[in-house]
Amino acid sequence: MSIIDQRQSVRKFNGTPVEAKKVERLIKAGMAAPSSKNKQPFAFIAIDEEGLIAEFSKAHPNWAGLSTANKLIVACGDKSKDGRDAQMLMAVAAAIQNILLRAVEEGLGAVWVGMYPDGVRMGYASEKLGLPGHIVPVAIIAVGYNENTRPKIREFDPTSIRYNGWGQ
Repeated sequence: MSIIDQRQSVRKFNGTPVEAKKVERLIKAGMAAPSSKNKQPFAFIAIDEEGLIAEFSKAHPNWAGLSTANKLIVACGDKSKDGRDAQMLMAVAAAIQNILLRAVEEGLGAVWVGMYPDGVRMGYASEKLGLPGHIVPVAIIAVGYNENTRPKIREFDPTSIRYNGWGQ
């Protein structure tokens, strides 16, 4: 089974510490993502302080699940590298997907928690992390060792495919 087939969103972690080298490899995978004109308009903030993880988990109702993560990675866009919002966001999204796939290879669980375009969540992260104006927080990736594994629910849906146009 490939890592694509194995990847699933993990929202509950068992508390086992994630090694710093694994987090570095996750971020390295993110940096290998494609980007328009290879501008690589992404930046990452690794969070390993328990208190800061707890603060993030309490900052927004949708972030409560962050509380059991051992590490967080805040994936950001860097407007100084590419000021085109769409291209920057696509590059960051590709980087996040690479991180999620590398997490599977590393035996870790991870989940992509959205932030962009919610101004409240983005503002909180920007202020809490002291982000300069050209850095745009896009998402948080919670990382840890799975508390439990469950069968993957997502199934292949051939009705989502069209050939040579919509009505064909």
